[in-house]
Amino acid sequence: MKYRFEKYPSSYRPDADIDELCFVTDIWDDYGYHTTFHANLYLQGTHTDMGFVTIGFNNPDNQDEGKSTYDFIAEHRQTSESLSTLPDYLFTLGTLEYYKSVNRLFESKQEKIRFFKDTNDISYDRVLYVKYSKLDITRNSLLRSSSERSFKQYQRVAFGGAERVNFDWTITIQSDESKHTTKLARISNDIGSVLPSNLFAVIGDNGVGKTSLLKDLTVSANSFGEYVPSRFLAGHHIKLDNSLPITDNEAITGITNLIFVSYSSFLDCIIKVTTQKM
Repeated sequence: MKYRFEKYPSSYRPDADIDELCFVTDIWDDYGYHTTFHANLYLQGTHTDMGFVTIGFNNPDNQDEGKSTYDFIAEHRQTSESLSTLPDYLFTLGTLEYYKSVNRLFESKQEKIRFFKDTNDISYDRVLYVKYSKLDITRNSLLRSSSERSFKQYQRVAFGGAERVNFDWTITIQSDESKHTTKLARISNDIGSVLPSNLFAVIGDNGVGKTSLLKDLTVSANSFGEYVPSRFLAGHHIKLDNSLPITDNEAITGITNLIFVSYSSFLDCIIKVTTQKM
């Protein structure tokens, strides 16, 4: 496998007997950083769009100087050239669709591992992630739409695992005074269910604390497995955690993305209708 960087989409095509991944720059701007590329894979003469991938660079001299990855590669005179591996100063992080493409296009586990090593993929290589995670380009660009918690899903998908897995969580409250704990609720899902099993509702009269409880869960989800102060019950802490001990790599040990919405369907709604004479 060869690797290549191009600035614009072009009529470039490798020879049919050459397998090559061509990264083409995108105009997307992440707080001044330009790190997004289109990944175009050519295998045995067949072209496949693998989706988007972000590529960061390590500039020990001045990280803020030259925020375009492509321009930085061009300074090293490594654009429009076939490379055996990505240079050591580059590191990559794809989207979920990108890792789905990896699973679909590379048949063996060895091929996938080789690909991730060649492209310095930080979701695969924990050492690389730790090395580059503190860079501004990583925090402000590569991790803008992904997080470290996404890596487990990315790699699971890349190696043929399920995109989503079951969860089984318990909401526990703890008294600040007595340290007594009470299991408030247990929520779980079954991705094999015919009916949706991941929808839950909190029902109660106005003012009983439904929104406060949802706020508690939002905060505790961000500190999964740890007690946080409760708004719902004064003088208590609340925790969201796995109901059962973790016994396999498929288990969810945190929440990557969460959207909090609270509204009442019983509030009065005034609809203003205007008419216009023709």
